[in-house]
Amino acid sequence: MNNPHNAVCPDFDSEDFVDQRKTFIDLGLTNEQAVTSLSAAWKRTNEISIAAWDQNINAENAAAEAILLQRQADEQAAILLKEQERLDAEKEDRRKNKHKCAEVHADLPIPKGESYLYPPAVMSKLKKWEYIPLYHFTNAGLDAVDFNPNSENNNIGKLIKNDDGSIEWQAVTSSRSTASVKKDKDISINDFCIATPRFIRAMHDASWPQDRITMFTLFWDAVQRHDWRSSRVSNETKALMWYQDDERQKWHAHASTAEPTTKLYSLAIIDESRLQKALLKVEAAEREQVFLQGERDRVSIPSSQIKAHIANHYMLFFPLSLKMLQFWPAPATATLLSRADVPVCLSARKGEGPISARPHLL
Repeated sequence: MNNPHNAVCPDFDSEDFVDQRKTFIDLGLTNEQAVTSLSAAWKRTNEISIAAWDQNINAENAAAEAILLQRQADEQAAILLKEQERLDAEKEDRRKNKHKCAEVHADLPIPKGESYLYPPAVMSKLKKWEYIPLYHFTNAGLDAVDFNPNSENNNIGKLIKNDDGSIEWQAVTSSRSTASVKKDKDISINDFCIATPRFIRAMHDASWPQDRITMFTLFWDAVQRHDWRSSRVSNETKALMWYQDDERQKWHAHASTAEPTTKLYSLAIIDESRLQKALLKVEAAEREQVFLQGERDRVSIPSSQIKAHIANHYMLFFPLSLKMLQFWPAPATATLLSRADVPVCLSARKGEGPISARPHLL
């Protein structure tokens, strides 16, 4: 189809349009009137053709523009996707190789104060905001870790699953004696005062929430400021260690199962009633230790002979079956035989030799 905008109105007064003019002349029009009518009709038809042409051109232009915009959008989306993949890869690399991404600042001096290195297993728990014994932050705990860069222990590791589901290899720094790790209740108050500032600094390094850092700071400060901290009664000082260990473990157990909307309680204020219970536990443990040590020092009778004697001679006085008796600890059975109503020298049945006890020492 030709562009109607370029069309030229024909000369209807020429010989080529004699027949068309005759039609109008037969209707009573003059030649001039017939030419005028034919020209007017052509112009109206051309105007309709121009409108249709323009509509088609606009539709084609709109379609072409839409295709162009879509192509540009696809190209832009591809660029953004590629950039996002690059950022994700860079982020993953930073997560796995943090030490490689740290920048060196020429004007930044060596930091003041002592820096510490902790086992990867400890740092892993710190990053998960889990409970960790304070022993790892004492001088003995730090000395027990082997950080020799040439050590074969650096090749030891394990596969771990991250929170996002990804799997990675994590090196495990060995300790000279993992069995020597002390519970919080067994460390001295001096080690406690040394370990807690290091623990708080490690919390900052592991990006703990500020409210938790503040709570533990106030909690340990309250322990150090308590009257029992400088008590001449050693059990009261021990009770502080037992209290902070028990309460910290309970808090972490509660926090690990809490919902996001749960309001966690604070350890900042010491519960004196629970502290008194901790003191009772310390005293009970001390009495038990003294008792067991005394029994070990006072009684040298083989436990098998003691249990056999009780089973054969004292079933009427002690309603215990032989099956139950085999689970008795030696100190307990020795205590039975060392009571005042038990003879000093006893002869077992079935030809067993005499069993000696010393009730006069009780």
